Amino acid sequence: MAARVVAEGHTLCNHSWDHHSPFDALSRADLDQQLGQTQNAIASATGITARYFRAPEGRFGDPGGSVLQAAQRARTVPLGWAVDSADWRKPGAAAITANVLGAVTPGAVILMHDGGGTDRQQTVAALPGIISGLQAAGYFLAPR
Repeated sequence: MAARVVAEGHTLCNHSWDHHSPFDALSRADLDQQLGQTQNAIASATGITARYFRAPEGRFGDPGGSVLQAAQRARTVPLGWAVDSADWRKPGAAAITANVLGAVTPGAVILMHDGGGTDRQQTVAALPGIISGLQAAGYFLAPR
């Protein structure tokens, strides 16, 4: 799946090995293991090095703190989000669409979920309305 993501032109990001929570409470060694093991797996599966790192739950911790230092050691760029679709709450496709279109700004990274072992049909159902709404407002979708 990772190789397909890359082959289709999408940006694949490091999101840690096992989504530990709270992520910013891990030791330096554990942080390095979380990022390093994931970087190695991505490189092995795709032949590319993930450029970006998104901390589980957005928990980057303090500016200059251990998570951001670990991201730097892993040679990744921290990537947060500006718009939370709240799809993880499963509020229905219409609510997910409204959450995104009501909060989007130029250059925004939109947080949405496509996995995690739970049903994401609401997220999938919201995508056509989100994409057409963004395009109607003059936005275009682009990899980072």
